[in-house]
Amino acid sequence: MIPRWLFWLAALVFAFGLCGLSGSSWLVFARFDPLMAGAAHYEREFFGTSRPIRSDEWAVQTPHARAQQVAEPKFPLVNLNLGLGALQRNTYTIPILDWGVIFRPLTWPYFLPGRWSWGVFWFFREALLLVALAWLAAEFTARPRDNATALGALAIFFSGAMTWWASTPMIEFVLFACLAGAAAAASARHPRALAATAYFSACAFCSFYPPIWAPMLWIVGGLLVDAHRARGRLLAAIPALLAVIAGAVVGLLYQLPYLSLVIDTAYPGRRVAASGTEPLSKLVELVWPSVTATAPVRCGEATYLGRIANWNVCEASSVEAVPLLLLVAVALVSARVRRAFLAVVHARPAFLIAVGVLAAWIFAPLPGWFATVTLLRWSPGGRTWIAFGLACALIAVAVLSGLRADEAEEPRSKRAIVAGGIALAAAAFWASRYLGASPFLTRCVARNWWPPMLIAAGLSLASLRWIGSRRGAALMIAAWLGSVAYANFTVNPMIRVRQLFLRGPGQEAIDRALAAAPGRLADFSNEPGATLAAFGWPMLNGVQEAPDLALFRFLAPESPGLTDEVYNRYAHYSFTLPPQPTHLFQADYFRAAISPCSRRLAALWVNHLLVDPKATIPVACAADFTVSEAGDRRLWSRKDPVCRFGVATGTPTSALDFDFSCPAQAGARFDAGVSRFTIRVPSDAARSWAVAVDPSVIDAISCTGATSRFLDAHLVVHPDGTGEASCTARYLDSLGALRRLLRRRGT
Repeated sequence: MIPRWLFWLAALVFAFGLCGLSGSSWLVFARFDPLMAGAAHYEREFFGTSRPIRSDEWAVQTPHARAQQVAEPKFPLVNLNLGLGALQRNTYTIPILDWGVIFRPLTWPYFLPGRWSWGVFWFFREALLLVALAWLAAEFTARPRDNATALGALAIFFSGAMTWWASTPMIEFVLFACLAGAAAAASARHPRALAATAYFSACAFCSFYPPIWAPMLWIVGGLLVDAHRARGRLLAAIPALLAVIAGAVVGLLYQLPYLSLVIDTAYPGRRVAASGTEPLSKLVELVWPSVTATAPVRCGEATYLGRIANWNVCEASSVEAVPLLLLVAVALVSARVRRAFLAVVHARPAFLIAVGVLAAWIFAPLPGWFATVTLLRWSPGGRTWIAFGLACALIAVAVLSGLRADEAEEPRSKRAIVAGGIALAAAAFWASRYLGASPFLTRCVARNWWPPMLIAAGLSLASLRWIGSRRGAALMIAAWLGSVAYANFTVNPMIRVRQLFLRGPGQEAIDRALAAAPGRLADFSNEPGATLAAFGWPMLNGVQEAPDLALFRFLAPESPGLTDEVYNRYAHYSFTLPPQPTHLFQADYFRAAISPCSRRLAALWVNHLLVDPKATIPVACAADFTVSEAGDRRLWSRKDPVCRFGVATGTPTSALDFDFSCPAQAGARFDAGVSRFTIRVPSDAARSWAVAVDPSVIDAISCTGATSRFLDAHLVVHPDGTGEASCTARYLDSLGALRRLLRRRGT
């Protein structure tokens, strides 16, 4: 169903990764990180520009995936170097050695040795996305080896949404949903494709991104119903639907631990989307390539040109269906174009109903029952817009493919030229009113923004002259593909994989400090996101996909303002020195104020603090720390380090009653595994042993010669004196999460 040349193009895309290139924006961090102290200023991209706006990639997903590669043991279910232990089953593509690896093929390259795997990962994902879009478009048009369909799919591949949201869980879910939808449609002809449908559906839900799953299911469901109805076997669509649902159940089962941890969070757990949040004027974004977003190379930062305050180029991106408005306008006067549209209407009625549902959700205020019935209550309009744009683009592909296949040509028509010209003029005027900031603000922005618009307008106008023949459709496809490719091929850079995770004098200083005194590092200097986790250091802070409630409740007595509403959320977080206050800056970012003198930090095995060079150690504990340079930062390290275990006599009622000094804990051992850890302590019934760990990521604990309990943010082991004392804690898996959710419902 897909032309051979497109597979060769996908292979070429993949070859970039094999050749040691990556699309990561990691150089944003490396180039300006104070720990590098200028060591990376000379580093330049192989092509393009690394962009700060891509922080979901370079500041979250990339460092977390790298933290899994360098963990000991590698690829654990819970990474103990993140906070007090962070569950790695989450909405990001994080490699884990568990049963879900079968359904997470995008993580497979990470298991290759060395940084080379990062290039393989990036372009494997891009190549797979291209094939997925091409297969979905081919099934939608039902035209075998149609070049027009493949070129339309390539235009979708270069669309703003597919480029600006690259390497985020949203596009990864879209990728596998496209594969599931294409396989489900193919099952109407080849029943064996049901297995592929279930597999790709499981892959999609194992890359779970809640805001986009329901809109994509509407698109997939509509297509598979139409595919089976077209062959006169509507009831045969039921097995395909069941295959999609079976895959979804597998994916949701895999993600149950994550869902159980975020269900009661302030963000995103309590967030429910509303309908009708987008203005109808947003439709202009489907007509022009990246009308409100531009990505200059070298000469400037990505620029948002729309009217929405505090918006950005990623949020403004769309799956542009550039020819659609022109085709609708010309259909008023051209029987040939009307035939192409009617063919789509007759072939894809269920799909069009699904598009109508998404349009209603995006643009119209609707009652609450609609959100419940359609499953769209977790899908904000801006995320639903991506699926809606993809659907509109598929319709445009099908109409253009129909025009290319229609042998009944029409003579040149002035009415078609007039209708199309009026539509383009109206769209241009509409776009000018939709823009907020002038594209002429800088020469760089204008130089990058204007050419795609001119390509789209020029080739679209030229296509009107030949709209009655196959040449007209070819020119429309050229207008679409040429304009979006020109507008968006500069969005992502290409860097050499050796440029990932560069180390400068600051990183080397921290390495030496941790080698001399192992323990956690707390960042008081506001390093971005989870970037420091990429170096394998035990970080107390970074980005929490699921909140570490025990950690912050333990710190809260010495951090005024650190309330449940602040920390019970997905968030980037760091620490700040008093008298600066604890503050929630936005829905996903806060800083917690706490003094380095705090015994609570010591009880969490924090031996090192990374601070701004202007910071001063409080007088109360100035004698307890040594100060060293770490690039353009400073490192405060304890003169008398604390160790992982705390020891106390009897059964204390607070973690602060334990002695965390290193000499006190002789004989205790902590052995970490991929799915569990084991604590072994001396068999002394007079003492208890405590270790800081997030209790929410632990499912069950079994002990020999001891008992266990949770106290504050610590697991406490108390030997009973009968023999060797050990406790094994098993990390939260799917069955444990299911039991937890059922208990929650029962209460």
